[in-house]
Amino acid sequence: MARNISMFFQELPYYMVGAESFHKYQSYGRGHGLEELQYVFEHYFNHAYALEWFDKEFYNFTNIDIYQKSFNMLDGYEILSSKRFDVLLLKYESMFDAIPVIEDFIGQKINVIRKNDSSKKWYAEVYREFKESYVPSDNVVQIYNSKYAKHFGYANSDL
Repeated sequence: MARNISMFFQELPYYMVGAESFHKYQSYGRGHGLEELQYVFEHYFNHAYALEWFDKEFYNFTNIDIYQKSFNMLDGYEILSSKRFDVLLLKYESMFDAIPVIEDFIGQKINVIRKNDSSKKWYAEVYREFKESYVPSDNVVQIYNSKYAKHFGYANSDL
């Protein structure tokens, strides 16, 4: 859910222009605040994209099926291999704790710097308000029943 909200705001102008163009109320895109953003997020954003990415994009390129091996929930990472690739699969939430693992995997020291931080963007305040107030519909909550959510331990997430 957090990834989807972040991606929605990253591409906010695209979704808002598209929603205003296609929405049955021509004035819908003007001044409706968080209610409008939530409506557009629910109805125009592709919530399934991230859920299908490993099957549609990653597997086709690497020939690695991430779902064939249980993900190490405790450590928050897994190393997978194929004939051509070694892949460090890492939960974003575990990234800063896994810096030694990343360094070992790539064979050098790294310095992780936060970039593309939503708190420094033009939409920072509304992004914060959106995350605090958004209550997903039953339709959107279904992402937690996906193979992806179950594999990475998100299936039991509290909303």
